[in-house]
Amino acid sequence: MLKETLFLFIIRVMSAIFGILITGSITNNLTVSNSGDYFLILTMVIFVIPFALMGFGQLSLKNIAKLDSTDVESYFSIVLIGTFVSSISYILYLYLLSPLESELSIIELCLLFSIVFLSCLSEYLLFIYQGIRKAWLGTLLNVVLRQAIFLTSIYFYELSSFSSVLWLYSAASVCCLLISFFMLHKLNIKFTLKLYSLRFSSLYQKSRNFQLTHILGSFNGSIAPIMLGLLSSAKDVAIFVVCIKIAAISSFILMPINRVVAPRYAKAFTSGTLNELQTIAQLACRLSLVLMCPLLVLMYVFNQELLGYFGDFYRENGTTIFLVLLVSQFVNVITGSVGWLLQMCGEEKLFRNISLFSVCISIAIGSYFIPVIGALGAALMYSCSLIVTNILASYYVSRRLNVIVFKFW
Repeated sequence: MLKETLFLFIIRVMSAIFGILITGSITNNLTVSNSGDYFLILTMVIFVIPFALMGFGQLSLKNIAKLDSTDVESYFSIVLIGTFVSSISYILYLYLLSPLESELSIIELCLLFSIVFLSCLSEYLLFIYQGIRKAWLGTLLNVVLRQAIFLTSIYFYELSSFSSVLWLYSAASVCCLLISFFMLHKLNIKFTLKLYSLRFSSLYQKSRNFQLTHILGSFNGSIAPIMLGLLSSAKDVAIFVVCIKIAAISSFILMPINRVVAPRYAKAFTSGTLNELQTIAQLACRLSLVLMCPLLVLMYVFNQELLGYFGDFYRENGTTIFLVLLVSQFVNVITGSVGWLLQMCGEEKLFRNISLFSVCISIAIGSYFIPVIGALGAALMYSCSLIVTNILASYYVSRRLNVIVFKFW
């Protein structure tokens, strides 16, 4: 477990560095308004993904981790159909009710369709890699490689317009998805279309709680910039997204740990070795805390320098927003992988309800504060939602599973 976590941690650090460099390239080459539009579009893509996957990503992960590959072939076929329908719906929304400040051309809409479609499939493949305990490889191929190709193309191809960014991002996504499918084929994981006898109704009964949880999680993560785009301006969207991208570097510590421990939680719970759940959760919290504290201190001390990399506009307007987001990321990491612990141990319905409660709080805070204080209001709604979700999940992990995530000693 430690070796796999270390591999994934290193890969996530690389991803964080590439993400910062890409964001810097976007903000330095495009106007603040165009940058805000780009960030808003990608945020909306994240929101589309759970509707496309319909919970079959998590269900595939859980089944594969338990060495039960029954119906996984059907899951892929359903995901493919859901991805196509969701991508079309997303493009129709942008065409008819676009929240962007700039008008999209037909070519740009087609590029966005490809980006959404490829992003959804890429996310599904990440769940498959996680299930076969190759999360580090899935992240390397589906995330880091795409970022590396995108960043390299930005370096050699001068960004002159919003359209050029979409072209480069789409091309990078195509390359990485093909390589990812090829590698899974080499690992004897094969996908075939099964468009008949899918038994969608019975299969969806198993996945719907996963989907609702995924939707609520994505909603929590993406609703803040979307509400900013609707209730404020593209400039506020740009400020918030830059701040959250820097603050979320700390959560990259938790992400590799989550991807490693999730299949182990499922296996331990299925086999009835509940003491192992405490051991795994405790180790995850220790790793998170030890790795995060130095990073948090550095980010707090050098917050002006970090924001200044993206331009004077972000340094002058983003300091308070960044510090608010940093507090929520601290809570996110010290509580460990409580969300995955509930979902992999048969409590996905409970976690869905926790997420729903947090979303309601988030919307209430955002609706009041965003029109008044803009991006800072979005930071407050995001932070409160994240903190409430993790604290409640930790409480119920202790009550339902008898696992104490704050036991660091």
